[in-house]
Amino acid sequence: MASSNLVSEITKLSKQKMIPASVVDSLGLNCSVRLSTNGKLLTNLKYFGPRPVIGNMVYVDYKSGIPIVYTSDANIAVSSEQQTSRVQSLGRPVETQTNYSALRTYSWSIPSPEVGYALGPRLAEIHYIGRIDSCVIGSGATVTFNIEERTAPNSIGTDILDTDQVADEDMQSATSFSNDELEEGSWLYLDISGVSGSPEAFIVTVTCGV
Repeated sequence: MASSNLVSEITKLSKQKMIPASVVDSLGLNCSVRLSTNGKLLTNLKYFGPRPVIGNMVYVDYKSGIPIVYTSDANIAVSSEQQTSRVQSLGRPVETQTNYSALRTYSWSIPSPEVGYALGPRLAEIHYIGRIDSCVIGSGATVTFNIEERTAPNSIGTDILDTDQVADEDMQSATSFSNDELEEGSWLYLDISGVSGSPEAFIVTVTCGV
């Protein structure tokens, strides 16, 4: 599958999981929205992306049981099913096969991130990287990272991103890579090279085609 087609497919399929809503209040790291489908009011929700503006349209995903708002300017191709359920994993990523046979997603959600690494899963088949999305929770905080492909957990890896990505409160995304074809049997390895401020959590999701 061509990289451009994969990115388009990821975005299209992810949007199908989102419920449109309008912002009715915004305070700090939380906001309140009214669903456009049934008028239900949801309050005190965490959001990802730029700060929501009252009256603007956003997207809500609450299939995981915890409603999360994606602001209209944010990249909504990230699956919150991974983001909301990983806090207790302490950085250990979980492989999730979506309902769409051509996609795989891998996520880390790391509370109070520090410079270091988190070993990811071993890939059971060839993967083609479609996008990498990241953000932090914490005003003014950033986390600088790259993701490596490794033949073994302790081997020297190959960076997937062209340049290190700097995650912040606004969703950051990459769809162009120096290494976009991952071999069967290789390992994902999250390498955090810098942390500034005091982030409450760091979330990164890798979406691939197979």
